[in-house]
Amino acid sequence: MHHRFKTPYFSIILFSGIAIVLQSPGFFIPNMYSNLGGLYAFGSMLSFAIAHASILALRVKMPEIERPFKLGLNIRFKGRDLPLTAILGLLGTILIWIVVVIMQPYSRWIGFAWMGVGVFIYWYTHRHGKAGNDKTASNAIETAVSS
Repeated sequence: MHHRFKTPYFSIILFSGIAIVLQSPGFFIPNMYSNLGGLYAFGSMLSFAIAHASILALRVKMPEIERPFKLGLNIRFKGRDLPLTAILGLLGTILIWIVVVIMQPYSRWIGFAWMGVGVFIYWYTHRHGKAGNDKTASNAIETAVSS
């Protein structure tokens, strides 16, 4: 830790150097950075879409939990208040993700392969009992809310 700024300066310098080394082939390989950008867009849009869907799912499955902050722009659907920002965010990020999947073949194949590896690892660890904690996400949320 830096004595004055209280930052992990050694880690910052080390991982900055590693990043430079990992990105240096991009100077010699055509389209490497555009491929990495497309792959980043694949992952980030999918992550944001899942986050927006999670907000909507919590509003539907657990409408009674306390929410200290709630936007005023809600749409009432089947007796539930769904935030308009989450609906629009979900639609927007899914549309952008679909465009990336269609327009970026590198991102499409690497992204789906990466997801396949993740699903396999999830399946394998749960099938062989190496998952660690048996709590489901729903039980974990209920525990956190009740405490």
